[in-house]
Parts: sequence; structure tokens; C-alpha cells
Amino acid sequence: MMLSKLFILKRKLKNGVLRKKLALATDDYDMLLILTECRNATHSKYNLGS
Repeated sequence: MMLSKLFILKRKLKNGVLRKKLALATDDYDMLLILTECRNATHSKYNLGS
């Protein structure tokens, strides 16, 4: 079961990298900004209590 979760995570990461490369290749800088934005809940943008 652990291997299948790792495999799924690996595929998600690879797909993200491919989308970023495609955005760069097509000069789609708006999409590149969206794809590279941090969406982590611990990011300072979302940590308003500090």
C-alpha cells in the first residue's frame, strides 16, 4: 500500500514539472505563476496569526 501512495505522489510531481515546462515553452507566464505559487497551509501568506 505504501508503494502505491509513493507512486501516485511521484506521478503528481512529474505532471507538475511537465506543466511548468510547457508554460515556459509557450511563454504562458500567467500560468507559470499559478503553477509555482505555494499552496502550503504553513506558508506565510496563510499564516496570519504571526
